[in-house]
Amino acid sequence: MAKNSKWFKVATSGPTVDGREIKEQWVKDMAETYDPAEYTANIFQDHWSWYGNYGRVTAVKAEKDGKGRLCLFAKVEANKLLLKLNKAGQKLFTSIRVIEDFAKTGKAYLMHLAITDEPASLGTEQLSFSVNGETSLIFANQDGTEIEFDQFSDEEIEAELIKRSSFFKRLFSKHSPEQENDDMSKADLEKLQTQFTQLSEQVAALSGTKGDEETPPDNAEFSQQIEELQGQIETLQKENGEYKTKLEGFDQLQENFTKLQSDFSEALKDAGTPPPASKGASQDTDFDIF
Repeated sequence: MAKNSKWFKVATSGPTVDGREIKEQWVKDMAETYDPAEYTANIFQDHWSWYGNYGRVTAVKAEKDGKGRLCLFAKVEANKLLLKLNKAGQKLFTSIRVIEDFAKTGKAYLMHLAITDEPASLGTEQLSFSVNGETSLIFANQDGTEIEFDQFSDEEIEAELIKRSSFFKRLFSKHSPEQENDDMSKADLEKLQTQFTQLSEQVAALSGTKGDEETPPDNAEFSQQIEELQGQIETLQKENGEYKTKLEGFDQLQENFTKLQSDFSEALKDAGTPPPASKGASQDTDFDIF
């Protein structure tokens, strides 16, 4: 349920802090021409529409202040998002965007109202200039008038925030390529762990060979298996190097594989057989996860 604000000042005619000028005629035109049925001035955060809107301007009027300056006042219909910010003390000030020649009428029109954090006493900023070729100017409210609203309950505000954000949660959580890749990588890791265990058993058997008690595996075939395992580990490391977190158990697998290579070489030396020359990458392989 939207809430309407009291009248509050959004612009003052005359020189601005940054040397520009809000013409008195613009203020008169905006008060005269503003019609929500013709073109509604929405409320945006810092003049950017991609945040979504925070309500709309329902009415404007022109009145002179105590110094004789013509000022533009507005009433707004705020949604719960704006009330949430307002209650937290955020985006308390306003800024206007005015088009000098609206729809070729020759009169100025209030295009939208922005909520900002910067007190207008710090100056005004010209943030953008054109929409469809029309000149538009943005001025901050110099007097720093805060917007006052009726209150929503915290429960109502939270419900609205949850409702608005639910679409984005579904959008980004429904299909997660990173999660799918992560699951696939864990499966590959388990497969490599199984292969590693089998090779470790063969190395242990080779290391424990005494006479004719056991028949050691074929050295060339065993060496080929180690090289294949090394290649698979390298592939796994490259595919997952882009992730910021390491796969659980990968460091241990790397350490065990290095030991496996060393034990295999030592076992062959003990058996009087020189280690076969590697056909793949260097035996001194360093695995890094990026």
